[in-house]
Amino acid sequence: MATWSFAGFDWVRFRAIAPDLRRAVSVRDLRASVNTQIAEVAGAFDDTASTAEVCNVVIAEVCTRGRWVFVRPSLPELIRDLRRRDPGEDAAEMITDLALSAHNIESWFKVDSGIMGLATRAEVDHLASHLAAYDRDAPRSGDHRAGIAGWARRFAPTGGQGDVVAELAELVREARQDELGLAAILED
Repeated sequence: MATWSFAGFDWVRFRAIAPDLRRAVSVRDLRASVNTQIAEVAGAFDDTASTAEVCNVVIAEVCTRGRWVFVRPSLPELIRDLRRRDPGEDAAEMITDLALSAHNIESWFKVDSGIMGLATRAEVDHLASHLAAYDRDAPRSGDHRAGIAGWARRFAPTGGQGDVVAELAELVREARQDELGLAAILED
């Protein structure tokens, strides 16, 4: 089963290593890089690995920062949960675009799993504002509405995607504070 995760992304570091990665024609070129971080990560791969795959892993290893937020049980459930309230629509759209449309991914490191999308610092600012609006609209523990919906909310299990949304919002706040972008990563 595929696992999605999100992490802060250091665009400054990416821009520093990207020229070396772009020039690489083979895994051997990456292992021979004068950049020790690139050479070290590439050293774990044999010559049969695709250059794009190795570049993607190098970028993930060198450019992601801080903790990772793992989306369990699934990305579609996270998106669906965000869309349940109006303020979550824009955040859901941004996360979907980031994860599923190869957002800011260049052909030389585009693969079937690994980093699938990258958000810029400006896009992180935008996402943070939408997640903050979503959080402000969240029902509070003392919010008791009448009717079936109110009763159902009292018996809803705690945890789950709501916790993931909160973790993701915290990660986005941290990335914004640290002037980082955001990476969406798929692991098979």
